[in-house]
Amino acid sequence: MKKILVGAGLAALCGLSVAAPINQMVGDMDNYGGAVFANLQFPQDQRSPGEAAATDGSQQTDFYTAVFPPLPNSFSMAFALGAPVTSLSLGYRAFGLQATTFGALVADANGIDVSSLFNFEDGAFGDVTRVLAFDAGVLAAINGAGNTLTLTLSRGTSVDAIGFDYFQITGETAGTVPEPASLALVGLALAAAGGARRAAQRKA
Repeated sequence: MKKILVGAGLAALCGLSVAAPINQMVGDMDNYGGAVFANLQFPQDQRSPGEAAATDGSQQTDFYTAVFPPLPNSFSMAFALGAPVTSLSLGYRAFGLQATTFGALVADANGIDVSSLFNFEDGAFGDVTRVLAFDAGVLAAINGAGNTLTLTLSRGTSVDAIGFDYFQITGETAGTVPEPASLALVGLALAAAGGARRAAQRKA
């Protein structure tokens, strides 16, 4: 019986929810559909048929230039994170960001302005990969919205010609508090283990 309780307690411990990594992507890290936009046609479509038909934001990747016609001037991406988050970052690869020269894009995360995540002067031929952290205010807004991040990217007043390869969300969830029943089972298992140890010591 003691062995059963110990085993059940260990199983309960193993089953407890703990912090878990987050890694979700829009787009596919395929180098803008196979190559950096070398000839700079305006626009230049290097999307797969699946990307072109998508509605999750990936229709805007592998296309030079995103957030300009014939693509929509803005688009949103939703990331269901499954649990409260303690840290979260946005990674992306962008071609040709020139926020100082042509105006910055407008970005919004769950109602909070995060345009600074795209406010860079990389030059017309600048191909840059970044990973930038969301601040505590964004994390609180995500957790208050059912642990879902909604990121919206818009042209605003920018006239910048740009391309995106992918958008990637990485971070960590907080995990969950164990159920009372699980805690009770763990307690029984620990008590049984202690009893078994004392019995073994008496026999010795």
